[in-house]
Amino acid sequence: MDEKVFSLLNDHTQQEEREKIIQKLQDLGMVTYDEPEVEETKAILKFIKIVTDDSVLRVIVMPTMQCNFRCKYCYESYEKGIMDSSIQDAIINYVKKNIQGHKILRITWFGGEPTLCLDIIEYINKKCWEIARFYRIKFLSDITTNGYLLTLDNFKKLMKCHVNHFQITVDGDRKNHDFLRPTAAGTPTYENILENLINIKDAIQSNLFTIMIRINFTIDMVKDFSRIIDNITKRFIDDKRFSFTLREVGNMGGEQVAQIYDKLINRRFSLANKLIEYDGKINLEAQFNQFEKYPYCYAIYPSCIVVNPKGIIHKCTVDFNKDFNNIGKIQEQGKVLSNKNWQKWDELILKFQENKHCKECALFASCFGNICPKHYVEIGRPIYGICDTYEEWLKAYYKYYKEKFTEIL
Repeated sequence: MDEKVFSLLNDHTQQEEREKIIQKLQDLGMVTYDEPEVEETKAILKFIKIVTDDSVLRVIVMPTMQCNFRCKYCYESYEKGIMDSSIQDAIINYVKKNIQGHKILRITWFGGEPTLCLDIIEYINKKCWEIARFYRIKFLSDITTNGYLLTLDNFKKLMKCHVNHFQITVDGDRKNHDFLRPTAAGTPTYENILENLINIKDAIQSNLFTIMIRINFTIDMVKDFSRIIDNITKRFIDDKRFSFTLREVGNMGGEQVAQIYDKLINRRFSLANKLIEYDGKINLEAQFNQFEKYPYCYAIYPSCIVVNPKGIIHKCTVDFNKDFNNIGKIQEQGKVLSNKNWQKWDELILKFQENKHCKECALFASCFGNICPKHYVEIGRPIYGICDTYEEWLKAYYKYYKEKFTEIL
């Protein structure tokens, strides 16, 4: 809490100002006069309202599982093949059949490396944009890409077909990035990606796009935290279209990660503490969206599906080969042939509410045990301890966005 706010709350000689602050804190849900049981019920009802929100119809499309990179922490299998035209049309038909009643249509591109299939992106996005326009609803499209093929020409193609948000990973400096994220042939990628990003920054004047640069940290990189952050952020610090998010490198599965077991970060270590200590300038809007716009994983929402190149439907973009994450198949006319696993994901909301372990935590009203939804489906509960760093991230959020808290004065 800001020192000035804290001082006024304890100063009973300024009762009028004190009451204004208390009322604002109540409006924000930060303090309450309700009994604990009543407040818990209110919080759960608010949670239910959020996660049952059906305003967005979202399809995460994986046009290929192939990739031109071999990142050392990657969990994917690089299965050959691309999405054929019948699956592409099935996705478009699915959107046509399900779009009514929604306020937003969101098409997300994932992989593999989706920019290997630009023609598929252009085709599906054009058709889906036309559908959204017909029904007069908002159309959004985003892509997670390694950025290697994101030349100025390809960026313009993606913008033309309404892709407006990009997530690109640059793992710090040249040495660390080229070690962690080489091409499939083992060649460096850092300079190529940086050149693409700088060309986009300098040549594209439009403000109708955003680029989130993700930096993954191994344990070796943590000791050089400030230097690594400065090295990449200095190139984009004056451009609000570019923001950053930081992640610890952990074991997400797959064969590749065996190469760097000794460099993985323990889940109880938090980069938030390094951010709190960091005294440089960095745009972390993307990092802290979790506390504002997107508090819960996409997998929890009923109107979000993931479609792989063969038309298999998943809920999570990890563990594609595990049975619990195979929930059905998309049919030619856009119909969905679901299986027994679909219902397990639909029942997630009940799992969150029944989680007694998380209910005893002081931060329950912030996260509702929503650490990783797939754990509830796979093993029936979250992996306890994985949220140990949540409080540190809240503190980092306060440091970088203090004005959001102090505007109540």
